[in-house]
Amino acid sequence: MVKTVRMLAVVAYPVLSDDDREWIAGVRSRHDPLASRIPAHVTLVFPTEVVEEPLLAHVRSALELFESIPIVLRRAVAFRDAIGSGCYVFLLVDEGHAELLAVHDTLYGGVLTTHRHRDLPFVPHVTVGAHPDLAECERIASQVNEERRIVPAPINRVDVIEVGESMVRTVAEIPLGRGSDRPPNPAVRRTGGSPCSPLGR
Repeated sequence: MVKTVRMLAVVAYPVLSDDDREWIAGVRSRHDPLASRIPAHVTLVFPTEVVEEPLLAHVRSALELFESIPIVLRRAVAFRDAIGSGCYVFLLVDEGHAELLAVHDTLYGGVLTTHRHRDLPFVPHVTVGAHPDLAECERIASQVNEERRIVPAPINRVDVIEVGESMVRTVAEIPLGRGSDRPPNPAVRRTGGSPCSPLGR
């Protein structure tokens, strides 16, 4: 039996208050080209060509080791793309940073071991802007920081998504820990085949 290889990623959609969700959506609508295509998210596994079933089994097993993570977003920074061209504006994870590093490290075991770029440090974040010019990203980050927002953004599950040249599709929603009854963020509009350029951030 031929096993189909797909371009898959693992993202977490944080649970946001209505006010915080609207604020982040407003920033992204002005500065992030992907704002209308995928909700605000933390990427835990970057798009990788793998077989779907072994990846899903691995992610489910890995996430049993973790409980809900109460992350907080406090500060925006400009980042230059470490692999491709372009620059980004990240809302950095403050509280919950170490926990997300541990989730990231665990996910990049098993079937993903050979796909990890150990030369690139993982920076937990939510992308809110993108621009070819670093100076423009720095301007956007400064503007965001002027608002002095503190955004609680707990994560209680992740989504495995398929990423194509013209679409992003949710493959599975997987809870952290063994509590499969944990509610998802009811306001998250998950992907279902929306047009999207490949996620690399």
